[in-house]
Amino acid sequence: MADLYDVLDQLMCWSEILPLFIVVGYYLSNKKTAPLRWTILAITAFFGGIYEFSSSYLPDFVSLYWYYIFTLVETFAITFFFVPYTSKKRGFIIYTLFCIITLLLFTTTSTEENYYHFGWVCLLELVLTLIGAFSWGKHRFQNIAYPSLFQDPDYFIIIGLVFYLSACTLYYLLYPLMIQFPNDNALFYWIILPIAILIYGISLIIGLLRILNNKS
Repeated sequence: MADLYDVLDQLMCWSEILPLFIVVGYYLSNKKTAPLRWTILAITAFFGGIYEFSSSYLPDFVSLYWYYIFTLVETFAITFFFVPYTSKKRGFIIYTLFCIITLLLFTTTSTEENYYHFGWVCLLELVLTLIGAFSWGKHRFQNIAYPSLFQDPDYFIIIGLVFYLSACTLYYLLYPLMIQFPNDNALFYWIILPIAILIYGISLIIGLLRILNNKS
């Protein structure tokens, strides 16, 4: 199990780091720039991957506050990504409410409790993403820019976000319960998060490549 988890962990981290490398590489090689909303997602994923790589070497207090800080940044990235399909005013109000709720949920009493609270935050992010996805779907059928869903870069990132946030919600809400079981009896549980993040990273990479390769 340890070997499988280590492999998945490495793939997960690199899938988060590579999107920003792609954005920078395309810009340096032929001056192609990714849309700002995609670039912000790539930057957010990059810092997530860097944290996963270095978390075991960081002081405990960094890990305690990391999830709170990263959640606010990630939620901003998600909110900003869906701005073309929703009003900026509504997005700002939703993000402000999310920040307040997140601040109220997080404590520093224990790692297990923080993880559990993070599960509820992930659920809120999932709801926010689904609202954005419905707005995207309505906009897409009113303004068909791509003949197929698989040609629409936004489609990939929406699928990746929904899968990733659904897995995070399940993982962290069950965390206080699952740590009581031996690792061998909860193999699926322990690998669900790195697999979900890997899928999200791959979705982000595919979407970026489609945008940058189609850009004139």
